[in-house]
Amino acid sequence: MTTWASRIGDLQESGLTLAEIAEQIGVAPSTVGDLKTERSASPRGEAALKLDALHRLRCTAPKGAVA
Repeated sequence: MTTWASRIGDLQESGLTLAEIAEQIGVAPSTVGDLKTERSASPRGEAALKLDALHRLRCTAPKGAVA
């Protein structure tokens, strides 16, 4: 199961900082940090959708790609 914390970790591995992730999903960097450490269980509404979309955009291999 993919967690919010693992999505944030993947995004960091792709080169984004917590501040950059926060800016792109419209929340404070401390919120992203809380999600990464699982202090917060999940982002709210639109931020959750944006975080999921950002993760899919940056961290999902294109179809036919060889890992």
